[in-house]
Amino acid sequence: QIPTFPGVGSMDEFQRARDAASTILIAFQKQFDEELSARLARRNHYAMDRLAKSQAYMAESIAAVRGSYDINELATKAADKFHAYANDCAQAALNSDIDLQL
Repeated sequence: QIPTFPGVGSMDEFQRARDAASTILIAFQKQFDEELSARLARRNHYAMDRLAKSQAYMAESIAAVRGSYDINELATKAADKFHAYANDCAQAALNSDIDLQL
């Protein structure tokens, strides 16, 4: 037991002060955890939004390129060349018994 001196509180007061400090520490930890969780949720939302915008841009780009076929001679030649190359690669994969997943 801690001895009591004049001007110094008893053990009971010391324990209450300790409990109060512990309660405050727990409250700060809980607040920190909640703020961290909110920050992570905002970052996740921001990342998902950027991913959605990127996918929408890619889909628009593909549609624009697809729409240029037979309209733009250079785009048509490039598309034909790409399709020929893709078919050659697929045929080579089939001939070499490689699993091709498209």
